[in-house]
Amino acid sequence: MSFPQFRLSCYLFFAALLTCTGARAQFFIQQGSKLVGSGAVGSSIQGSSVALSADGNTALIGGPLDSPAQYGTGVGAVWVFTRDSNGNWSQQGSKLVGDGTVSVNMMGADQGYSVAVSADGNTALEGGPDDDNYAGAVWVFTRDNDGIWSQQGSKLVGSGAVGSYAEQGSSVALSADGNTALVGGPLDNNSAGAVWVFTRDSKGNWSQQGSKLVGTGAVDPAIQGVSVALSGDGNTALVGGFWDNGGPDSGVGAVWIFTRDNSGNWSQQGSKLVGTGAVGSAAQGSSVALSTDGNTALEGGPTDNNSAGAVWVFTRDSNGNWDQQGSKMVGTGAVGPVTATQGVSVALSADGNTALEGGPGDNSDTGAVWVFTRDNGIWSQQGSKLVGNGAAGAGEQGFSVALSADASTALEGGPDDNPAGAAWPLVRASGFTPVPGSLQQLSVGFDGAMWGINSSQQIYMYNTQTQSFQEAPGDLMQVAVGSNGAVWGVNSSDQVFRYDSSNQSWDYIPSGNLATIAVGADGDVWGLNSAQQIFHFNTTTQSFQEIPGDLAQIAVGFDGAVWGVNSSGQVYRFNPGTQNFQQVPGIMTQIAVGTDGDVWALSNIQTSITSTGFHRIGIQYLELWRRFR
Repeated sequence: MSFPQFRLSCYLFFAALLTCTGARAQFFIQQGSKLVGSGAVGSSIQGSSVALSADGNTALIGGPLDSPAQYGTGVGAVWVFTRDSNGNWSQQGSKLVGDGTVSVNMMGADQGYSVAVSADGNTALEGGPDDDNYAGAVWVFTRDNDGIWSQQGSKLVGSGAVGSYAEQGSSVALSADGNTALVGGPLDNNSAGAVWVFTRDSKGNWSQQGSKLVGTGAVDPAIQGVSVALSGDGNTALVGGFWDNGGPDSGVGAVWIFTRDNSGNWSQQGSKLVGTGAVGSAAQGSSVALSTDGNTALEGGPTDNNSAGAVWVFTRDSNGNWDQQGSKMVGTGAVGPVTATQGVSVALSADGNTALEGGPGDNSDTGAVWVFTRDNGIWSQQGSKLVGNGAAGAGEQGFSVALSADASTALEGGPDDNPAGAAWPLVRASGFTPVPGSLQQLSVGFDGAMWGINSSQQIYMYNTQTQSFQEAPGDLMQVAVGSNGAVWGVNSSDQVFRYDSSNQSWDYIPSGNLATIAVGADGDVWGLNSAQQIFHFNTTTQSFQEIPGDLAQIAVGFDGAVWGVNSSGQVYRFNPGTQNFQQVPGIMTQIAVGTDGDVWALSNIQTSITSTGFHRIGIQYLELWRRFR
């Protein structure tokens, strides 16, 4: 059974009342088609790197093998896409290719291997680690008020590199204002690695700030700078080195923190960070991300547990001390036989409460992205893994990820998408996504438990582990869910049943003869018979007792919050003191009550707000109202 879009927006409030097809909210949904930049030459592997402006309306997509060159390199390029007010994405200008590259033995620079963008989207960095025979470099581009991009100054190459193969530009990061840039060179000094800081003055001139940064406490060549991140103010830097303590084949990995004082001097803050709970050599630090205030850090370890992968979270207190927050995060729903490599990429919202982790190896390199959110210091997965539509072949989605400041827009790159790579824009879901199964009636409990009835009166309960509906014994016309396992139902003969979870069976309640039933958050049970008489379940006598009045529909919340509407649409509220229903101004067709006593109702009549106490929300064709408490 399908419903117009305007009806779907009501189901969050009326899941226990309305008939619908089974659906489960997803955290992100794809916005439009995948993004593939025009003007590519060869297989550019677009999506190898991605970045988003703070508002999510400007996206950078790197393609380092664009215009293929010798020895597996490319000239490389970066594409810019912008989103209009209607949510449509389009390429802005031609691809960006920096000037001043140095080609040795006809090798390319691999521009776009890494990208970063300022908060306003007007300053962009693109790294080319293979420029000048692997010395590497970074190019800066700026956008004017007409949307025209141009290179700002010469390419940036940090001084003080040891050896000829630092590969500067393997990773890049920008402060929110675009005036501080962080550049990683992981092969500096025989793969010890290092990071360079550059700053821009008011005239648009860039210069190196201080000496290169190398963290202390490394064991073995750590390739520091393989990943980097900056806080919004540019004063906290996060540097990953996944070869630390084990080398290229079995690195445990680590992350180093650096901070900048008011004089522009950088120093390491504390010891290197290594997450606990790793299984085997996790390669921690393969990817890193920082919140805007610099107090929450993510580090990915894609080879943890035989390349299942994981992500660790660290937080900083007011004294500058860093500690791991919770256990490592591993998204559910990964598909083999190739392991998911979760943590190849990570991204973090401005407030640090939403995290993305990419696993490009999932499902035989199809790839996927997982979303986690933090609530009072506790992290939990939100929805199922994300896989973009329209992929051609095994695209390795999640190879790169980016997130807008408010976590309302996400971008995931898939460089192996055929033929040139791609990126998928995602937005926070405001509606529902389909779940396998077809139900005629659905009830959602206050603890999130979901039960439903199909057109054949078969009963289904939602299994959160398999993320699907599974058939339960018996047959019912209607099911109602409260909390803590309180599930009730009525069959076609108006008989009442209560579910016994211990025996996975239904107990018949002989005192009831009801057409509809409702269960509150505290287990309070009410019902209506075919004559619209009202009944309340007495837990002492274990029987239903009649309450004066008649209603066509009843809704139960918490702690005595019981509301209903009669066949004329008049609204009533139960008074526990007088044990009767009292009329409330308003004409409504359906009503629902939340655990906090919040009341929502539907009406197809333009009722006055002031006379009803209900506030009109305004949904086309069927008005949605919320009562002021």
